[in-house]
Amino acid sequence: MIRYLLSILLVFVFQHFGMAQDKYHARLPVKGYVTELGLSPLGEIWMASKAGNVYYTKEFGDLWHIGPFGSLDPLAFDSGKNFERINFLSENVLIISGFIQENGKQNFIYRSEDGGKSWDKVIFGMESSWIDATYFKHNGKGWMSGGSQLIYYTEDYGLTWSAKPKIENMANRRIMSIHFSNDEKIGLFASNWNTIHRTFDNAETWEILETPLYQKKYRVVSNDSKPRIDKIRILGDYYLVSQQQRVFITQNNDINWTPLPDIIDFEVSDNQGFLITRDYNVKVLDENLTPTWTSERTLLNPPKALNVIDSTLYVYAGDEIFQIVNQRIKSSPLVTNNIPIPEPYTKVDFKGETYGFSGVDILKLENKRWARINETQFPIGNASVFNGKLVIADQTLENRVELNTETNEFIKYDLPDKIFPQDLELKSLTIGYGSLGCFHYDDQTRIYNLNGSFLELSKSDRSFLNSMPRILNHKLVKEIISEANQARLDELSVDDLLLKPSIISDYKDFISQKEEEIKENGIDQFDFENPYQFPGENTDFSFYKSVADSIESIDDSVINDVFSIGYGNWSTTQIWHQLIFDFKNGSKLIISNSDDIPNYLYTPWVINYNGLEYKTNSFALGRLINKLTKGKFYEDYADDPEYALFKISDYLYKKKLSFEN
Repeated sequence: MIRYLLSILLVFVFQHFGMAQDKYHARLPVKGYVTELGLSPLGEIWMASKAGNVYYTKEFGDLWHIGPFGSLDPLAFDSGKNFERINFLSENVLIISGFIQENGKQNFIYRSEDGGKSWDKVIFGMESSWIDATYFKHNGKGWMSGGSQLIYYTEDYGLTWSAKPKIENMANRRIMSIHFSNDEKIGLFASNWNTIHRTFDNAETWEILETPLYQKKYRVVSNDSKPRIDKIRILGDYYLVSQQQRVFITQNNDINWTPLPDIIDFEVSDNQGFLITRDYNVKVLDENLTPTWTSERTLLNPPKALNVIDSTLYVYAGDEIFQIVNQRIKSSPLVTNNIPIPEPYTKVDFKGETYGFSGVDILKLENKRWARINETQFPIGNASVFNGKLVIADQTLENRVELNTETNEFIKYDLPDKIFPQDLELKSLTIGYGSLGCFHYDDQTRIYNLNGSFLELSKSDRSFLNSMPRILNHKLVKEIISEANQARLDELSVDDLLLKPSIISDYKDFISQKEEEIKENGIDQFDFENPYQFPGENTDFSFYKSVADSIESIDDSVINDVFSIGYGNWSTTQIWHQLIFDFKNGSKLIISNSDDIPNYLYTPWVINYNGLEYKTNSFALGRLINKLTKGKFYEDYADDPEYALFKISDYLYKKKLSFEN
């Protein structure tokens, strides 16, 4: 499990390039995906998003602004402008391309000759086409391709275009990446369907190069996976390629792809290669692949877009732009003065002041205006007042800091062994299940109120949990409260699974049955609610069985990781299971799970006590809740030990695939 290394820094004040910005500057609300950066020879940085917005800054470290298209209004939408990229062809000439349409036509791009102040539509061909890939030189030459499969070529900075024939007459082939050598003698065109074509005469004739997948440099588990090549680059006598999120390199005169398993992205200049590692470090190579520098500082977030100009790499990651040049890495936040800082989702009153929390920002309400007073080193998942301290947690709810509001310093904070007093007197218990989607809302509750020394049913919706008694076992309820008070993550072991030989045998039979079904019928990729989701038709099912046979030797850290990871909420329907304990002193304890597909015994549970949130993967808590609700609160599979074995096997198998590929 990824953990932030807060323990090495007991007290810190987080500073970086952006803290010099005005405290009232808002984060730039980038709407839509940005996959490429536009870099001007004058130092400007531009971005075009798939939501049709354009953003720019005059120089690295300066304020950002909304450009000639789009709006900073989060509700604004233009379906005709799905921008994929913005390219600088010179100091003044810019081109925006992607899936741009008007009056049923998609055969044009936007072009500016005055640095982005005014724009014209330029028709590039007779056929409509989504532009998937572009490559431009500063001498006016450029190449584009996409849905039509034609190669569009310009020699006058994109003012006029000619169409070169399709490389192949294959309906499913689309060019996704284009790159030319510095002297333009070699051009590489990579497709979405496992092909690389090389041209030595400007797209007049072609030769096919073997791809990493063709050379079987990695194994495809799912028959439905698309063998897309996302990026291809030329660096000296070498080619770099990213296929299905795997990076490879080869010499240009002997195509034999070598995997670079530690690399997740790359970019090149005329004589340098920039590699982004899985740890988000930056490695720099010369054109002979000799390493010249590796950054000590990381990007903090996964890279979204990379581009190079004049041997300077720019990376868009998180809410920042990183600049890598001369063996230095600097970051600058995307902030703007075009709008005020918006109302944060999380607000906390502390010592007479109102604080807000959004992303990594610590905000404070000053004269009805939000001001940024500090930044955390992690995206904030929870903030609350606890034991007289302002406590902030990351999104995993595992790592915390206290903010000293007088000195504006962060101090590492660990939760106590017990969160709340043992002698709290319960007033009521509400057990709830609900779902909320685009066209429905369902909320079922069962409420028990304290009547004397008994918890007695006072309200129940329809037949919800009607097998539960009208008067609850108060001792069992107290056990749930006690377990929630002390349970955390990382306390599980294999013994907690309570496995018997018969369970292991039944599980292996189940895997054999699934293997036969999948070999005969394949995998239904649209069966999103199936908890037993295998990676693909070519899954090594024997691996799943071998895990069960060797379960006693599996490290406890694996058990903890498996049951600390929730599925999350990926559909348009939100589902929740929760128990709400209201105490006589006004305190409230909420135990909840909102995963689309729950883990075994609904781990991990999120526990909220008066606003303070933490997680637990306690099997004991899950079993106590299941016992209280007579086994009717969970999905049928969620309390099955065979399901627990599957989750462990599936976790280890996917780690194995990641390591192999």
